[in-house]
Amino acid sequence: MIHLKKKFLPLSTAVAGMVATSSLWAANERPNIILFLVDDMGWQETSVPFHSEVTPLNNRYQTPNMQKLAEKGVKFMQAYSCAISSPSRCSLMSGMNAARHRVTNWTLEYNTNNDATGGSITLPDWNYNGIQPAGTTVNNATSITSLPQILHDNGYYTIHCGKAHFGAKNTAGEDPLKFGFDVNIAGGANGGPA
Repeated sequence: MIHLKKKFLPLSTAVAGMVATSSLWAANERPNIILFLVDDMGWQETSVPFHSEVTPLNNRYQTPNMQKLAEKGVKFMQAYSCAISSPSRCSLMSGMNAARHRVTNWTLEYNTNNDATGGSITLPDWNYNGIQPAGTTVNNATSITSLPQILHDNGYYTIHCGKAHFGAKNTAGEDPLKFGFDVNIAGGANGGPA
């Protein structure tokens, strides 16, 4: 079991390290990987401290199952994310930051830039069609080999459950199954699955 107590790694470095390390284990000795990406949850809104010390807010919340998972697995103490979900999800899937994959706002409708207009600033064109599976060519999108695809190709059974929101409607990127997931429950282009 891998434990990171006070070691700080960027998320993409830690994920790449897990993937590289997992390929060294025999099939029956591979670690299970359970990754939660939770929207709108602050770093102190759990009894698990994601800081070098416990904060007063950590004492307010009681999350014993998260504590058990953190004790037995890897806890990311530092990661880079965006305030908007699509860029963060695209970064997790690709290992790239938003400046590299160029998804800087939420994605939804095909070929639709949803940035507000007005004022004296002209915003640059960005990849509003999100990320797309490797080999897929879509305007205003980045083609990637995803982390789930790498895990799938190395013998993992991969499941996506909940919000996907990393590719626009009517593109391959809206479907988690195209990114290497074996099962998809509720994930699609929309940002709020029912």
